[in-house]
Amino acid sequence: MAAARALVSRAELLQEIADATLREGTQQGIIIVGGFTRRFTDDWCGNGFRLRWPFPGPRPHWFTDKLSGIDLVVMATQFHQAAKDAFSPDLRQSLGDASAKFVEAGLSKMR
Repeated sequence: MAAARALVSRAELLQEIADATLREGTQQGIIIVGGFTRRFTDDWCGNGFRLRWPFPGPRPHWFTDKLSGIDLVVMATQFHQAAKDAFSPDLRQSLGDASAKFVEAGLSKMR
């Protein structure tokens, strides 16, 4: 899903910026990237989340505004793969946590 890839791309960028600008031994990179991914997962996995049609006028009949359990699990696979590919252990942990939360939310919707 494009939203998951966009989050991964931004999280990677934030991690690179944090690594380049912060002093050795500080935990701010973990806080920045972890907070960014947690806000995204909390918003998307929360109760009542709805997609918005981004254009003026009514949405077309084919555009659904609700995420299904399968949608959430597919997004979890994107985060899981990105976590496996991540070089930074902090980024790997943040994306792994996001993957776990999306799987949990997706499976609960499928029940």
